[in-house]
Amino acid sequence: MLRVGAFIFHTTAAAVMTWGWRSLNKLESHELVRKQRGGHLLYLTTQGLAIAWICMILSMIRDLRVFKFGSEFKFILDYINRVLLMIALPQTVSITVFYCLVTRFFPAALSSEAPAKANTSSDPEARADSGEETPLLSPPSAHSTEVARIPVLTDLALRLAPLLALLIDFFVFERRYTPGMVRIVAPIAIAVYGLGYIGLVELCARRNGVFPYPFLTKNRLGVRLLIYVAIARLVWDAFRLLNMMHV
Repeated sequence: MLRVGAFIFHTTAAAVMTWGWRSLNKLESHELVRKQRGGHLLYLTTQGLAIAWICMILSMIRDLRVFKFGSEFKFILDYINRVLLMIALPQTVSITVFYCLVTRFFPAALSSEAPAKANTSSDPEARADSGEETPLLSPPSAHSTEVARIPVLTDLALRLAPLLALLIDFFVFERRYTPGMVRIVAPIAIAVYGLGYIGLVELCARRNGVFPYPFLTKNRLGVRLLIYVAIARLVWDAFRLLNMMHV
């Protein structure tokens, strides 16, 4: 039987997120970011938006209940949806809190001045060792300097919509995760996602010459690894806290 309320909620949430994603091509920095390897998916905000959108679509399919209870496909669909939710929910919460704190107290960490001339080196490590300048008009600089110029509705669709959709989905329509899922599956899923993101940004940085965030570009590999680990731990702690709050 169709879960009408849940279906309407998931459909509406997915539609808002779709509009937010499509609105990216209206930003002044879109062409600059699009031309770089990795594009908008280098940014955790848009990654969270994409994963949240997938969660909403899978939830819509589950709401239709077209698969018989106990069927193998239903089990696989439910499991995939819940694993993605355990990644997307704490990631979105953590990044939103981190973004608000940094933009409030350390705005320089997300913004940078474009240098006077471009650099031909595509290796951030080599550039740091040689003392060369960062490339002209790097995508992070263009993106970060326009944060305040993002239209309010677009900003809400990119940041607030996924956050609220995932929180409501988890606390209203989903059951809390079992201790086994929290202790075993969650750290593995978050670690796999984290390693995938590290590989993506590190490889793309060698081609683009810069990282998606200035605080990554300004630091060497050892410091960046510490930042990655700290963020992954923050996501896992956020997941455990949210799961504890679920009744």
